[in-house]
Amino acid sequence: MIRVQDNQQNDSMAYKSKANLGLMALAVSIVFLAGALVYFASQLVNLKKAAASLAVYRDVVPKLVEEIEHVRRQTPLILKESAAIRAQLSQQLPTLTAEVAAVRKMLDTRVPEVIDEVGEYRRTVVPEVLSESKFLRLSTIPAVLSESKALRQKTIPNVLHEVKMTRTELPQLLTQASDLARSAGKEASRGAVSGFFTGILTAPIDMMSGVANSAFKGDKLSKKDLLDVAKAGQQVLLMDEVGASQSWHNKKSGNNGIVSIEKMSVDGNESCRVLKFEAVSRGKNLQPHFATVCRGEDGSWLVSKYIHIKDGV
Repeated sequence: MIRVQDNQQNDSMAYKSKANLGLMALAVSIVFLAGALVYFASQLVNLKKAAASLAVYRDVVPKLVEEIEHVRRQTPLILKESAAIRAQLSQQLPTLTAEVAAVRKMLDTRVPEVIDEVGEYRRTVVPEVLSESKFLRLSTIPAVLSESKALRQKTIPNVLHEVKMTRTELPQLLTQASDLARSAGKEASRGAVSGFFTGILTAPIDMMSGVANSAFKGDKLSKKDLLDVAKAGQQVLLMDEVGASQSWHNKKSGNNGIVSIEKMSVDGNESCRVLKFEAVSRGKNLQPHFATVCRGEDGSWLVSKYIHIKDGV
């Protein structure tokens, strides 16, 4: 009897123990459930944000699906076209292969020839070109530079001097031209002396041409020689010093000469000069000629006296 009571008491204690464990387990489960609910609640905010960001793509998805559908419909056509190209390539491949083989064979034949030709060119032509270049560098270019230097040192100063003289004489020439224009209606001539003419000329070059033609008539001077004499005489008229001269030289005929001022005088309103004309033709000195030319108050030039003698005036 006592043993049965003990057993019942033990069973009751065991049941209470199991009940306590069950309650503890339930309490723990409730705690975990509460934690899960709290976590789920916190994630709902993130899910709302994710849903808001995905809403942007809601309108894109239909278009994307439509585009995929279009590609799907085009795929059979693409496959068909690809098959046709593959079939065509299969037919043309033997021809292409044969063409490539022919080109390779030609290259195998021609490349050595081209290499030989390039080598021959390098052995023959290139040395000649280099030699010519060296000759040009050592001889021609220095000669050109020397000629250029000589031109710069001689010709350019002469040109600058000529320009300076022209600039100095230009006002006088303009004054003479104006005076000649005013005197165009005056007396055209004043007679002749020793077969030569005197008179008012429209320009000094005309007067000098007349002097040259009359002075050296029959001396076998060319027209270019006589023109050079006239130009030299015109230059002398612009000089204001006894002994001043201007030479001339015709490279083609080889003839040359000089025009100089022998005397200068003033007679009333006229300024006169005695000019001496000398010339060398074919290495022979020709007889000199003299002419007295005067410039009037109006600036016009005239020949007042012409003498054809050896000893001068």
